[in-house]
Amino acid sequence: MSEIFNVNSRQWFGDMNQKQENGLSDYYSRSWFFSVQNKTKAQDRLKEIIRAEGENDGDRLHLAGYSYRMPTAFFFGQNHGTYLTCIRHGDLHGGNIVVSNNGMWKFIDFGRTGVGHVFEDFVILENSFRLLRDASRGMKLGDLVEAELQLLRDGVCDLEFGQTVQLIRSLAWENFKTEAKTSYALAVGLMAFRYLLFDPLEAWQSRQLAAMVLAAIRFCETSGEKALGR
Repeated sequence: MSEIFNVNSRQWFGDMNQKQENGLSDYYSRSWFFSVQNKTKAQDRLKEIIRAEGENDGDRLHLAGYSYRMPTAFFFGQNHGTYLTCIRHGDLHGGNIVVSNNGMWKFIDFGRTGVGHVFEDFVILENSFRLLRDASRGMKLGDLVEAELQLLRDGVCDLEFGQTVQLIRSLAWENFKTEAKTSYALAVGLMAFRYLLFDPLEAWQSRQLAAMVLAAIRFCETSGEKALGR
């Protein structure tokens, strides 16, 4: 994976291709959600996931002693400031990375390639790992949120995909040292929220995505500009 995002061969991520834009949440809204109906559908699915262990009062979600703003209000009720753009693949999940016969990594499917958020490829890739394997081992949803929050804050957790996720994040920060670390937390939460629209999803996949959404909201509301996992 270090070869894919090698900071010394930044053909797409090079400084010449970077530009500052405003409205990070607006960008992800336009690029991935397309409509109010999709945002509402994703939020309804999150409410359903939480229902078994928590509750909502119409304005906030309550789980394991913590209260969370509704994702649509948190993610899309403010523009979340400026963000850096560059040329990116645009749909870099694990299925779009292949290894050739000579051992070289290659990208496929360039239908979404263009200018976008500098962390977009990284957060798509890390969320794809939440769909590959059940890493929860019967954990309660509240404990999953705590594990994801620990991974955001400290760079470590007991989840099976924790090391892989932290490697992806470290490569993101190595490539884009000037981009706010909270923008990564926001972007990975937004993409996990978007993945809740996938159909069908196994129960464990939905829970792992929901945990990432809630951890991102809590991190961004409480941590300010604290560096993630560093």
